[in-house]
Amino acid sequence: MLNNDNDKDKRIDFSIWNYSVLVVLLIGVILVHKYTLPSEGILGTYNPENPFLVIRAVHTSVVSYPTNKEKLKREKIGLTDAKISEICNSQKAYYYFNSLDKRKQKLYAEIYYIMQKRAKKIYVSSTDIDEISDIRKKVLLDHPEIFYVSGWTSSTKYSLKGKIKAIEYSDDIILSNKQIHDLSVKAEDKVSSILKNMPNFDTDYEKVKYVYECVIGNTKYESDSKENQNILSVLLYNKSVCLGYAKTTQYILQRLGIEAITVTGKASSLSDKQKIIPHAWNMVKIDNNWYHMDTTWGDCENKIVANMGDLSLILYSYLCMDDKTIFKTHVRDNISDYPIADSLQDYFSRENKICSSVNLNNLYKEFEDFRERKEESVQIKYSNDAIKQQLLDRLSKNCNIYRKNGEDNVKICYIDLKDNNCLVFTRAVKK
Repeated sequence: MLNNDNDKDKRIDFSIWNYSVLVVLLIGVILVHKYTLPSEGILGTYNPENPFLVIRAVHTSVVSYPTNKEKLKREKIGLTDAKISEICNSQKAYYYFNSLDKRKQKLYAEIYYIMQKRAKKIYVSSTDIDEISDIRKKVLLDHPEIFYVSGWTSSTKYSLKGKIKAIEYSDDIILSNKQIHDLSVKAEDKVSSILKNMPNFDTDYEKVKYVYECVIGNTKYESDSKENQNILSVLLYNKSVCLGYAKTTQYILQRLGIEAITVTGKASSLSDKQKIIPHAWNMVKIDNNWYHMDTTWGDCENKIVANMGDLSLILYSYLCMDDKTIFKTHVRDNISDYPIADSLQDYFSRENKICSSVNLNNLYKEFEDFRERKEESVQIKYSNDAIKQQLLDRLSKNCNIYRKNGEDNVKICYIDLKDNNCLVFTRAVKK
């Protein structure tokens, strides 16, 4: 009897154990069902430093990207294969676009279109964050009219092993569509006014010079100016920094049908030649030759010149430069194979202002408009240091070269731009 009771107890215990196992299995099924991944691939965002974020992820199938959902989002904004092909065909006039291979041109077209549509979380055809950043920069350098984006964000999808499987792209935009429209209209009105007032020039050089003068003449350099990384700073607020100068110059030249590039890199500080700082300038194509052009450095207000007070002059030595000249002070970022600029047809050559010998009659003629106060400065390129010294000696001993008879109070001072062998003469500023 005792044995039978023991057997019965064992059977009861075994049954309880069976029921316990069934309960655990049932809970497991429920949890697996709850945390089984949808077609996106995994639960949450994979973080290699915290793998427990996806510890319960269970793959249901091999995911193919873009997913149907991602395809629908692209189609909803009109980003189809036909649209990408259309965009690529329309971008052939843009320098950075042409520097890319076919695959990267497709990515360029996607990013450009998403920017235009101001769309969010759109799948793009790259899983390389650095590549997307590089192409995005090239889009913005080709298109200065896109002023309304700042940074960008990615919604990234990973595999369980941390490999990026897909990226959805979004730009950081704080302006409303109406604000963007209104600012675009105002900027375009300003450019139209500049072009309307442009004389009927015969050559691209004259048009480039005109734009150079307009940008410098209407802009004050201020490091903390509003919207200083885009064209609004110059066109609407008349204050900017180098990137604002360069993008605006490029934008107006593009409107004139003149090929121009905004170049980023580094340059010597205006106040301290030993200090290297981030900088931007332009390259422009004139008569099938490429030249460097720096409207920021062409603005004399940025030049720190001892004992000369506040000057407001346009320095033409930075209008058309070759590689050899600009690389004395500027270094480009290595983001593209840039065109060679080896033409020596700079401003001084075109305007016949190169001094290779010192002749009093020629100097007197050169300063004629200055004496008559039709010009605020005289800018001459000297062929060597010996010629420079002779020129300065002659001017110090022959005051009638730069002032009329009876104007004994008129004095001149000068800037020696040694990086391109240029002397700039102007009237001394009274303090």
